[in-house]
Amino acid sequence: MATGFDPKSIYVSIYCDDNHTEEPWMIATFFHTDEAGRHPWAQHHGSYAKPGTELLQKISAPIASSTTFLAGDDVVTKEDLDRDIDGLSRGNSRTRVSLKCGRCPTSVAARTETIFPIFDKLAEAGVREVSITAIAARLRRK
Repeated sequence: MATGFDPKSIYVSIYCDDNHTEEPWMIATFFHTDEAGRHPWAQHHGSYAKPGTELLQKISAPIASSTTFLAGDDVVTKEDLDRDIDGLSRGNSRTRVSLKCGRCPTSVAARTETIFPIFDKLAEAGVREVSITAIAARLRRK
């Protein structure tokens, strides 16, 4: 099942083609938001935007990507966020994005303040789809 989206939207879709004989594995799509500051990119869970189309494709394994909230080096649970422990919703926490291929062990995890600027540069260059290995290589250069 596919749903429509505005193809003029600013987004970055991430896939894995690392040693795959079939089609590339669709991992995640992040859309640019109007929200300035900490979260300028939002993941469209369970769907993948393919350049040149106006449809979001359903992802086989939407758990291939996740977001983890951190306070210091400690993982913050959803219950903590709901209770607003230590003012987490007011900026004392950080967020980490984890991306993983569903066919191979290729994965990447990075804090949003590290990975979102990469998405910004890709979007500025008009790149709408990128491999997870390219993201990993860029993260290693930081």
